[in-house]
Amino acid sequence: SHPERLLPTVRSRCQVFAFAPISPSDMSEALVSRWGADQTTAGLVSHLAEGSLERARDLLNEDFRLERMEVVSFFRNVLRRSPEAAHEAINRLLAAGDRLVLGRMIGLLGLWFRDLLVLRSGGGDRVINRDQADDLRSFNEKFSAVDPALLIAEVERTRTALQNNATPQLLMIHFAHRISEICHAMPASGIGGSGGPA
Repeated sequence: SHPERLLPTVRSRCQVFAFAPISPSDMSEALVSRWGADQTTAGLVSHLAEGSLERARDLLNEDFRLERMEVVSFFRNVLRRSPEAAHEAINRLLAAGDRLVLGRMIGLLGLWFRDLLVLRSGGGDRVINRDQADDLRSFNEKFSAVDPALLIAEVERTRTALQNNATPQLLMIHFAHRISEICHAMPASGIGGSGGPA
């Protein structure tokens, strides 16, 4: 995977085989047929695994549903504009103490924002988080002026900063602040005391 690390004399004697990552649709199909995953979980895992079937199998064995619930809880608390609730949610996300888990959780939120973008473009059948379709529709109604592309860009900036060894707690505080800024920059309709996905 890193031919530049090999000595030129070794590289000159090697045959190069390039393997493309497995597509999310092929991976999802394999997870359902070989490992008995349900369609929703297989769809999510196949996107998070970034082309690696081994990583996808590992994700199936972890407490994936709990991570998803924590991510949605974090997002709801950020939308409430309650510093205490957001701080609590950040601490729950950081409880594992593992950068890979935190990166995966941020990625889950990115997939949720991606689904929002797909839903708005009329591609409801391509939504990955099908079991959270009601929450997506609710957010879409309450925050119709929010551009999901801005949220996705913030997710990518945060994941990159995490990979570049940013301090997780400070990074998540900044991330929560930016998500709140983006969502509340435009007037939102129907915001009661709680806001966010229903």
